[in-house]
Amino acid sequence: YAPTLYSMFKKKLNKEIKYLITGSGPDEIFYGMEKYNIKKFLDLSHLRIEKSLEILDVTYNFNNYIFILNKKGRKIYENIKQKRKKLYKDISKISRDIFNAQRILAYLTTTNQHMEMFNILAKNKNIKHLAPIMDKDIIQFSLSLDLKNFLDFNSKYKDTNCGKIPLKKILAELTSNKHAFSNKIGFYSPVSSFLKNDSVTLNLLSKMNMENLNEIFEIKKLKLLIKKELNKKNYFIYSLLNTDKKLGKALF
Repeated sequence: YAPTLYSMFKKKLNKEIKYLITGSGPDEIFYGMEKYNIKKFLDLSHLRIEKSLEILDVTYNFNNYIFILNKKGRKIYENIKQKRKKLYKDISKISRDIFNAQRILAYLTTTNQHMEMFNILAKNKNIKHLAPIMDKDIIQFSLSLDLKNFLDFNSKYKDTNCGKIPLKKILAELTSNKHAFSNKIGFYSPVSSFLKNDSVTLNLLSKMNMENLNEIFEIKKLKLLIKKELNKKNYFIYSLLNTDKKLGKALF
């Protein structure tokens, strides 16, 4: 999202714009981990909540990073892992039901990350970020609902959309059925174009500060992995470039 918004700011921003308004929150607070369908939650319902949440919590690029981390990097990773496990345990004290527990996890992680990102973007451009769905009353209302009673288990939609059906029905009364149930239209991310451009990628990779990366990675393994992943057009390379920038800002 961030590169897309920066691209928009560069083209559109003027003195009349005072706010960045986003739709952050509804997927998480009205459904939860939107990457999974209802069956996934049901399959995990026999496990302890802590274990279920650990399985559901997405670890992007985990295998790649665990391969290249050095001793210091692994120590940092273990520290993060323990903090995450404490989060699962704390959530289990709030809810013993996997449907509601995973929704709390999504709200505390995904929504929080999005809000933080948009707040920083807006602040950098001297405007204010507003997220209407993150109104305190809306959050309290949505989290007060037992998700099992809110979902339409008989719906043809088995992913996050089944959590939006009641909302779509309300919206249909205010607008039209066609509008409320139309397909979600996303926006094209400049990151996708970036990943397709080999020359741009290679140029940025050549400028990475190996001294910084040496803080947490085994450089020899890192170079092997870059060579392996370069043509896959996935988000590991983009993630790695961001890590390089973070390390350059005295993360430690």
